[in-house]
Amino acid sequence: MAPDTAIGAIALLSIHPEFSEAILDGRKRVEFRRSMFRRPVTHIVMYSTEPVGRLTGVLEVDTIDQGSPLQLWRKYHTVSGLTRARFFDYYEGARGAVAIRIARAWPLHTPMELRQLGGRISPPQSFSYLSRQEYGVLVAAAFRG
Repeated sequence: MAPDTAIGAIALLSIHPEFSEAILDGRKRVEFRRSMFRRPVTHIVMYSTEPVGRLTGVLEVDTIDQGSPLQLWRKYHTVSGLTRARFFDYYEGARGAVAIRIARAWPLHTPMELRQLGGRISPPQSFSYLSRQEYGVLVAAAFRG
């Protein structure tokens, strides 16, 4: 089944390949970030960073939680897909943390290059937003192609 529609905003996230694989196979059920989205995001398109360098999946957001790194580690460590050391290395010097709980994840049947969405989209440093048109191109090409 493909994620046909998105209710709210659609974020494009750069995620290291080891973590995007862990998300798609269910070993990682939460994605951590240092900053919060400014829009109400309901879906995330994963861009697996180099050496993959392609869009690899779509995530439906369950909830987004904010707190201190310690609070979020205590709450989500069992579904984090991370070691304690790696988690706290990521948040070193940060006061706040964001946990994106993943409701569902769909791997793209065919990983896509960003340029296939049209326009001048480049890999985001952290995240950016996709238009509904760009998301529609992705769904049509990767899930029905």
